[in-house]
Amino acid sequence: MECPACAAGNDPGRRYCRACGGRLGNGCGVCQFFNAFDDRHCGGCGRRLAVSPAGPLAEAPAAAAYMPAAVDDLGFDAGGRAAPAPGAGVSPSEIDGLFESILEEESGEGR
Repeated sequence: MECPACAAGNDPGRRYCRACGGRLGNGCGVCQFFNAFDDRHCGGCGRRLAVSPAGPLAEAPAAAAYMPAAVDDLGFDAGGRAAPAPGAGVSPSEIDGLFESILEEESGEGR
């Protein structure tokens, strides 16, 4: 792969130029797949890549967190995915408690 900044030849799979350290492509903001600068769609997830007027040195914007634009009466978005419940999640103390109970069961202390 030829570096767009200094034209040095680089081995396939490199992300940075061996000669000047310049970036050789763009990482997808959604799946982190590494794409060549002239790719219009991500080779990992197929999403359209951001086109930067600044060229190879510009960073692609990170993808925003998924939030459905509209949810039907059953709680699904247009793609059939369930919308996250407000306040859904598990606290760190609940996770710690779950791990402790699993470790106790595995060690035989829970009997």
